[in-house]
Amino acid sequence: MYCRACGYALWSISPGRCPECGEPFAPTQFSFRPGVVKFLCPHCKQAYAGTDPFGLPAPSHFMCARCGKPVSADCMIALPGDGIPEEATIARDALWPDRKRIGRRRAFFTTVACAMVQPERFEGDRLRRGDVGEAIGFASLVSLGAIVPNALLLFLAEAMMSGLSAWLALRLVGVCVGFAIAYPVIVVSVWAIVTHLLLKVIGRPTEGFSATYRAMLYGQGALLVAAIPVMGWVLAATWVLAASTFAVSAAQRVGAARAAPAVLALPGLLIAGIVVVFVLSVM
Repeated sequence: MYCRACGYALWSISPGRCPECGEPFAPTQFSFRPGVVKFLCPHCKQAYAGTDPFGLPAPSHFMCARCGKPVSADCMIALPGDGIPEEATIARDALWPDRKRIGRRRAFFTTVACAMVQPERFEGDRLRRGDVGEAIGFASLVSLGAIVPNALLLFLAEAMMSGLSAWLALRLVGVCVGFAIAYPVIVVSVWAIVTHLLLKVIGRPTEGFSATYRAMLYGQGALLVAAIPVMGWVLAATWVLAASTFAVSAAQRVGAARAAPAVLALPGLLIAGIVVVFVLSVM
């Protein structure tokens, strides 16, 4: 368990701030292999095993069996189990927030796969209460991977067919890259605002807006399918809507039936508006 800002080892240290750089941290921001990390009660140092799917104590809030005081996993001291080497604590399926431990490439593609087939895993505290900047960085990489290949193919074809200058083509590619980077900050944030407001009406979310925003940012992992030319965008759009729905449902602990209307409302209105404009234009 290392500080995400400076890499300082945080084992056996009371949660709060990194002694090296002052970055806030808590055990629930990390993931471990189940059963290999022990967590100490902050009051009496009674040890508990991390048994949930993320290697954290389950339940996350309980009364200590030894001292009888309330304990939260956020406040417990983490250290490898007796006789267990530190490298054995790393979760096999660690996600984007764990990239410094497992490598950016592995963390990126594992999180993409999670968004596509297991978005409910985004209920883990390390993502639900993690850093929004990390989620924005992940979504920006995904949008770049989805948009740039298509932009290059499009402008290459346009240059060959109509003589588009290489300089203009590069400028247009630059515009696409700029949009890909801005997409998580502007488009997804507006989408998340509308989703969260509707959730407050129909879903009773358990967390704040940042949890909704993070869930939708990680749900964009399915957008990488759009890198497939032509039909990739149709498949990616459908997949992102489904992934975002289940990710928000898990992060806010509301049923998918309540999360779906909130997530799909804004895209639905946009599609309906486009259809109306098209119909009026051809009449």
